[in-house]
Amino acid sequence: VENSLDAGATDIRIMIQDAGRELIEVIDNGHGMDAENLKKAFIQHSTSKISGIEDLEHLVTMGFRGEALSSIASVAYVEVSTKIKEAKTGNFVSMSNGRMSALKQIGRDTGTTVYVMKLFGGHPARLKYLKSDRVEVGHIIQVVLERALVNPDVAFKLQNDGVEVINAPRAGN
Repeated sequence: VENSLDAGATDIRIMIQDAGRELIEVIDNGHGMDAENLKKAFIQHSTSKISGIEDLEHLVTMGFRGEALSSIASVAYVEVSTKIKEAKTGNFVSMSNGRMSALKQIGRDTGTTVYVMKLFGGHPARLKYLKSDRVEVGHIIQVVLERALVNPDVAFKLQNDGVEVINAPRAGN
């Protein structure tokens, strides 16, 4: 969600299933990524937001795709599709068992979709650290509500197991 906000999204939709264990999907209409940045997005500790040491003094973004995506991809199956406004086609890549698929061109609107399946599927020992579904969904709701409240110019929707939990349209102020 933070990366969606950093990308200038005005519409962010989040879908979760089984408290995020089975599915987490975030869809935005932000700036998207070009093919080169999409390939780099899964590299551990990578970011397109810092070019030099002086950039650290002027950070105005919240998230670093490389930090999140590489970590998530190490414990789940991840797909990302994205398109920048200037491009005729979007790009798609998936990550499974530490291996990235070949980059594919796809048709899609401007923005990015991150699709995470089977969180901790290959790491059952990590599943024991998750709380009950109710608690985990509560954490997700809290994060989305906090982001929605401080970003009134962005529409947020959250669905949990097909049920709309949050529908916060753009308010403007």
